[in-house]
Amino acid sequence: MSKQWQILWIILIPTCLFAQEPPINDHCTNALQIPIGAYLTNLSNATATTTLEETPGSIPITCVKSFENDMWFTFTTEEGYDEYEVLVEHTFCDVPTGLQAMIIRTDDCNPGNYIYRACSNLQNTDSIRMFLKEPQAGVKYLIYVDGYDGTICEYNLQLSGYRNRRMYKYDYLFVQNDYHIDDPSSLFEPLSLTPKFVNNEAVLEWSVDTHEEIDFFVVSRIMEPNVAKGAIPVRYGKILAVIEHQNTVGEGQAFYSFVDDRIRFQQGEKYCYKILKVDRKGAEAFTDDICLQANIIGSFYVSQVFPDQEAGKFLIKYVCNKKVDIDFRILDQNKSYIKGKKMPKEPKGEAKLTINMQDQPPGIYYLHAVSKEGEYFREFILE
Repeated sequence: MSKQWQILWIILIPTCLFAQEPPINDHCTNALQIPIGAYLTNLSNATATTTLEETPGSIPITCVKSFENDMWFTFTTEEGYDEYEVLVEHTFCDVPTGLQAMIIRTDDCNPGNYIYRACSNLQNTDSIRMFLKEPQAGVKYLIYVDGYDGTICEYNLQLSGYRNRRMYKYDYLFVQNDYHIDDPSSLFEPLSLTPKFVNNEAVLEWSVDTHEEIDFFVVSRIMEPNVAKGAIPVRYGKILAVIEHQNTVGEGQAFYSFVDDRIRFQQGEKYCYKILKVDRKGAEAFTDDICLQANIIGSFYVSQVFPDQEAGKFLIKYVCNKKVDIDFRILDQNKSYIKGKKMPKEPKGEAKLTINMQDQPPGIYYLHAVSKEGEYFREFILE
């Protein structure tokens, strides 16, 4: 049977789900297998039943407290796709609380084995879009859909796959200061936002509510206009990064960071950035200008910490611009001192240092390199 006919068959099956009997995909054990590209119409959970033992195995990591009047679908990732979208189109609900849905990684129907990859329980009647990043083929996933707190709903469901989706099509952004005066929805205000200049690099850290239907973020550095006298200045932002939204299920906040190491910063100069938020429907919102001042450490520079060829050992590369005393310290996840090495009167030029971590347990560690003129923090992971 061709793939085209397989998809048509899937579309026709749901028209039988309106009988008085429970739908054929009532509960996880009856999950309906669907192919990439399937579009199922006229679905309803009106006759779906509740199974008390079907509750999430780990409440803190799921946004759904119980599985009620549920309908289940399953799909397997395919070669050639690296991202998947599940669209649940609301057509009718008997109360405004609406639909909720999840994407779950599992090989069976034991809730204790569920890994929640995406979730939406916004308690409204809007359509739901969930995205899944999965480059590996042959991985099984469940799609769970039901009405919030017993709500009866009718809906359509579509499963799409993408190959190397370019998330943003431009290299520059038009970034005026007063864009949100007439349209307040175009202003993006993160829950937290911290700009700082460390490691001779500009760092932006921000967080958002995990219930926001965000697709991705675009980080740009503002290029101040150089225009003739009397002309209207036009400000643009050079796009530096596109950062995908995290599928953080059940947590209150999702945290993000970006490091700008793409230019040579000038001592004392001010640098400004904007973060663009793009939601699942394509709506865009900018932060106000995010500005910081460069405070350059001129005597030396320390790069990232790299794994050495021998397991458990790491390589530190650094450059001295003059003779300098450097104190290299290794800290644990709590920033407590573990070991270190002092390098007095390091000569001008490039150098490297090997750190042996074979006597330490796996985890997150930090390199703290200190001189009289400044310090560097570098994070690395011992596996």
